[in-house]
Amino acid sequence: MTNSGQRTDPGWLNNLLSSMQRLNPWRDAPPYLGCGEQAGRLFPELDNVRYDDQWRFEWQQRYLPPHQWLEGRSSNPNDPVLVIDPFYNEIQEAPERR
Repeated sequence: MTNSGQRTDPGWLNNLLSSMQRLNPWRDAPPYLGCGEQAGRLFPELDNVRYDDQWRFEWQQRYLPPHQWLEGRSSNPNDPVLVIDPFYNEIQEAPERR
């Protein structure tokens, strides 16, 4: 998405630029994608990857502050839950939930 001009790093700047571009009716380029749009573009691509185990990816969101990301869970209980977060441009293990 960076190569196509739909994303810039860091992710928080990307979301700010996305909002500003959408408010400009005279823009001549498609706007940067927000975190939810980036997660939405990535979601179907994850089905095209070959994995050792079966993985299930789920859409996650919170409302305050608004944010969207993907989480992946493996059929192997020894694999960590993965957080794929375009806002922070990170793929990492999910923190343990208590």
